[in-house]
Amino acid sequence: MAVEQNALASELGLPIEYFQMIPGGFHLCEDDPEKGYPFVYLSDRFLHILGWTRDEIAEQFGNSYAALVHPEDAQAALEPAPESNGERDCGGDRIFRLFGKHGYVYVSGAARRCTLNGRTYIQGCHNSITDFVTKGERERRQLKTLNVEGRSRSEQAEIIRAVSKVFYCIYYIDMSDYSYFDLGKTTLELDDLVGTKGNAVTAFPQVGKFLIREDYYDEFVDFTDVTKLNERIGDKTWISKQFYGMTAGWSEGLFIASDRNDDGSLRHVVWAVRTIDEQKRKELAYQQELQELAAIAQSANEAKTNFLFNMSHDIRTPMNAIMGYSQLMRKGLTDPKLLDYQDKIDRSSRLLLSIINNVLDMARIDSGETEVHEDHVRISSIPAAITDVLGADADRKGISLRYTVNVRHDHVVADVTKLNEIFMNITSNAIKYTQPGGTVMGEIDELPCDREGYALIRTRITDNGIGMSEEYLPRIFDSFTRERDTTTGKVAGTGLGMAIVKKLVELMNGTIQVESREGEGSVFTVTIPHRIAEGFFYESSQGVSPEEREEFLQGRRVLLAEDNELNAEIALAILEDIGLVVDHVEDGQQCLDRVKSEPAGTYDLILMDVQMPVMSGYEATRALRALDDGAKASIPVIAMTANAFEEDKADAARAGMSGHISKPIDVQKIEQEMVAVLSR
Repeated sequence: MAVEQNALASELGLPIEYFQMIPGGFHLCEDDPEKGYPFVYLSDRFLHILGWTRDEIAEQFGNSYAALVHPEDAQAALEPAPESNGERDCGGDRIFRLFGKHGYVYVSGAARRCTLNGRTYIQGCHNSITDFVTKGERERRQLKTLNVEGRSRSEQAEIIRAVSKVFYCIYYIDMSDYSYFDLGKTTLELDDLVGTKGNAVTAFPQVGKFLIREDYYDEFVDFTDVTKLNERIGDKTWISKQFYGMTAGWSEGLFIASDRNDDGSLRHVVWAVRTIDEQKRKELAYQQELQELAAIAQSANEAKTNFLFNMSHDIRTPMNAIMGYSQLMRKGLTDPKLLDYQDKIDRSSRLLLSIINNVLDMARIDSGETEVHEDHVRISSIPAAITDVLGADADRKGISLRYTVNVRHDHVVADVTKLNEIFMNITSNAIKYTQPGGTVMGEIDELPCDREGYALIRTRITDNGIGMSEEYLPRIFDSFTRERDTTTGKVAGTGLGMAIVKKLVELMNGTIQVESREGEGSVFTVTIPHRIAEGFFYESSQGVSPEEREEFLQGRRVLLAEDNELNAEIALAILEDIGLVVDHVEDGQQCLDRVKSEPAGTYDLILMDVQMPVMSGYEATRALRALDDGAKASIPVIAMTANAFEEDKADAARAGMSGHISKPIDVQKIEQEMVAVLSR
C-alpha cells in the first residue's frame, strides 16, 4: 500500500490498533480526485468483503478507490453530497457497487471527509449487502407485475414477508398520480394516520411528523417529495437518506425504481424504511473518537510548534551576543591567526543560525502557517542577493559561482524572501558538495507562458560536484534525509533544506526537478509562474553603497529600547561605530517617557525591542502614535527583535512600526533598513 501501517500511525498521530478495531470495511484515502482517491489504509474486513489482497488492489487498480467503483455507480460513490450538519459528506450513506474478485459487490455505508494532522482524507466504512440486493431484485421483479387486488391474500402475504425481513415500512407508489398503497408492514399508528392507501404528496409529510425528530423533519420532507423523484433518481436503481426517528432511533429510507416507462421515466417506485440505529451509533462513536484523537494530535502538534517558536526566540538572544561580539572583535584584530579564528566563529555561527531557521521553517510549513507574501521583485536582483551571501564561501573553496539572467519581464510580483530561501538552499548545497576548483552555475530564463499576465521563470542551478546516487534521488526531498551523514561526508546540516525547498516551490505553484550522477554533479530545475508587475518598480536602499549608507547615517540621533544588557551593549557598539548618536532605555514605558520629555525633533529614529517588561514594544509604539504632538507621534520606529517570522513583521506594521530587523543583528542589514526608513 502507499503508506505502511506503522508509518500511517506515526503520520496521523493515532495508534494503528485503533484502525483495526473499526467495524465494517474501513478504508482511508487521500482526498485527491485527480489521482482517483489513492488508498492510504485498508482494513482486513474491507479486503474480505471484496476478496482482493492489498497487493492485488495495488497491481490491478493502481491503488485507486475510484477504479474499484462500478462506472454506473460513480456518482453515488464519489460525488460530494450537499452540506449536512456542518460537515461535508463524500458519497454520504448510499448503496453502490464495488468490483470484487468474483463479480461486483453491493455495499452500503458512509464515506466522509476528515482532517487529520492538517491533511484532508476520505474515510469510509462499508458493509456488504449483496445477498439482500440479490434477493431484493427478485422481489422487485415480482412487484413489477404485481396486481395486488388480483392476488390472493396468501400470495400478498408471502411477498410482504420476504421484503419485511429488512424493512419496517414499505409503500408501493404509482408515479402517474403519486398514489400509494401500504404493503402491510407499517405500524397501526401509521395506518391510522395516513391509511393503507392514499396520495404520497400529502401523506409523506404526515408520516414524517409521526416518524422523524423535529430537527430532521425538513430534510425528510424534501427527500420524500415524490414530485422530484424522476430528477433525483435519474438512471440509478435507488437513492437513500438517513434520518433520526422519534422512537426507532436512526433509520434509512430508500426510494427504489421498480419499473420505468418507455422514455425511461419512473412508472412505479417502492419507498422502504429500515432501522440502522446500532450501525449508525457505532459510526458516530467512531467519528467522535476519531475527532478526539485528531484534536489530541493537533494539540500535540501545536505544542511542538509553540515550543520551537519559543526556542527560536531564546536561542537568537545568545546568538545575537556571539555574532555581535564576533563582528566587533574583528575590527580590533590584526593577527592573521586571530582573524582566521574569528572568521571560523562567524561562519559556524551563521551555520548554526541556518540550522535553527531550517528546523523552524519545517515546523511552520507542516503546521500550515506558512503563507506567500507577495511584493514587487526584480528577477535580475536575485543573483546578487545570492552571491552577496554565498560568494565568500565559494571563494574560500576556489569555486567559480556565476549566474546569468535572460528574461523578458524583469519586474514581477513574488515573495522575494521565499525565492531567496529556495535558491540560497540549492546554491549553498551545490557549493558544499562541489570540490575546490569546481563550478556552480545558475541560469535564469523566461519560458513561454500560456497564462495571460504571467511570466514563467525557470532557474537551473548546475554544479560539477560529487553528485548523488540513483538510489537516493527519489528520497532527496524527504525530511531529515541525507545521502551522507555529517561524519562521513564532512558537511554539516539537518537534511531539511531540500524538503523545505520543495514545499516552498509548491506553495508558489511551481515545480522542481533534479538530475544527478554520482561523481559528475547535479542539476536542479525550478519553474515558477509569477504575475507580471505593473507600473514603476522602485529601487530599494539595497542599491546604495556601504559608504553612502554610512555618510547618510552620520550624526543621526537614535533612541534604543532594549531590556537585555548584552544585546544593548552590542547594539550600542554597532550603532555608535556606524556614526550614530545613541541613547538607551530599558523598556517601552521608559522609551515613551523619554520621547515625551525631550523636545520634538530630538530623535531621528527609535530602535525598539518587542518583548520587554513593564510595556512591550508594540504597546509603546501604539502609545507613541497616539501622542498629540504630531512630530513626536511620527518618529520612525524599527522593531529590532528575535521574533523573526513574517507574521512578526506584520504584527510590527499593525502596531505602527516603520520597519523590522531580526536578531542576530547584521550590520549591513541594519544599515539598509535604517536608510530605507529614514529616506521615506
